Amino acid sequence: MGYVALIAPCFLCGKMFGSNPDRVPRAQNEPICPSCIEVFNSVLVELGLEPLCVPSDAYKATECL
Repeated sequence: MGYVALIAPCFLCGKMFGSNPDRVPRAQNEPICPSCIEVFNSVLVELGLEPLCVPSDAYKATECL
């Protein structure tokens, strides 16, 4: 068995980060880093929208079979 992680730039700040490709929060289908998701969600709430769900394993590698 091995592990897989998505290494990609954040949709908002452009910083490279690792995440679980199936669980990371996304905007316009692009991943958002853990630093930016808090700000992004606060803006959504201010606009009266639902914040994005952030699963506890969103920023961890996932085991693959």
